[in-house]
Amino acid sequence: MHHYIVKLFVMTVAGILGDALVFSTSRSLCPPEEYCYNITLCPDTVQQWMQGNIPIICGWNKEIPMVCCSNNTMQLNNSSNVSIKDKQSRNRRKNPIRLSSISQEGCGRGQYVPPVKVEFVGGSDSTYSWPWMAAIFVGNREKQLCGGTVIDDRHILTAAHCFDGRGLNPHDYSVGIGDIYLTSKRHKIQEIRLHEDYTPRYHYNDIAIIRLAQPVGKDAVCIFGEDILQEGDLLTGLGWGLLSYGGRSANKLQVASGIPIVENTACNEMYQKVSNAAFPNGITDDLICAGLEEGGLDACQGDSGGPLLYQFNDGQWALVGIVSFGHKCGEPGFPGVYTRVSSFLPWITQYIQKSKLT
Repeated sequence: MHHYIVKLFVMTVAGILGDALVFSTSRSLCPPEEYCYNITLCPDTVQQWMQGNIPIICGWNKEIPMVCCSNNTMQLNNSSNVSIKDKQSRNRRKNPIRLSSISQEGCGRGQYVPPVKVEFVGGSDSTYSWPWMAAIFVGNREKQLCGGTVIDDRHILTAAHCFDGRGLNPHDYSVGIGDIYLTSKRHKIQEIRLHEDYTPRYHYNDIAIIRLAQPVGKDAVCIFGEDILQEGDLLTGLGWGLLSYGGRSANKLQVASGIPIVENTACNEMYQKVSNAAFPNGITDDLICAGLEEGGLDACQGDSGGPLLYQFNDGQWALVGIVSFGHKCGEPGFPGVYTRVSSFLPWITQYIQKSKLT
């Protein structure tokens, strides 16, 4: 009976709010120590809402609101309850974990600005700074081509496929850094280096490094010195891409939090259902799969090259993946696929070391 009341309440709320919000498929980061979940998985939050305590709405899964849960009991199904606090303690490991030699001291620090009044996350009163988030543009166009991530004061990681058919002349591109609205200063590029084993139209070795013409005073993200990820770890994705497959573009940086890692063998079985001409060897160890079984949390067109992030329990962020490909966007049964950064750490380190000598 209670489950029926919860569903009825959620459907009523969705009907009231759905017409009022433009960003029905957008996602925004929750405050520290909270995660963004489908409201039907957060019965305590529903109960509080029914009593008039409006929660933060961090996104939508079709017509169902996603809410920020903290220290509530997250109901996964009718027979098992898992504490979000327990899930956090399993997911977020303590720092220090060995970081790579290219990670700068104090890396991976953003700043959460809590709302000054109760309203939906995504408004101007609630935001999060991502100083290492980069947008790659063709010339001075307003719409970005791809995303990227600042890894030190002069280098940005992105996806190699962003440059398919466009050439590698650095003067044809520019980069904006650390601005959620794509209005920041544009930075010139000195060099674009694709991985030597990348082949256009294939999804393997889909990684590139951009060297900026001048150093930038921006904070960089951290990079692990080893691969510590486990199945089920919750990750965060960023991008300005389409809000739905074939839909409109975002004019504000979108944040998808609580994306679980999917084991590669299971991911490979899922993708065998579609044409694998672009990845004939299947989902290899150099790739990460992440997404919900029911879909809804995923990158989309325009998010390519952007970061997949892991957060330590002290709030520090590390880059673990680069948006590479997927089947449509947020399609049920098909997680997003990302280039595994740790697999290419020797290549990244070698390039940066040589770059600093010139």
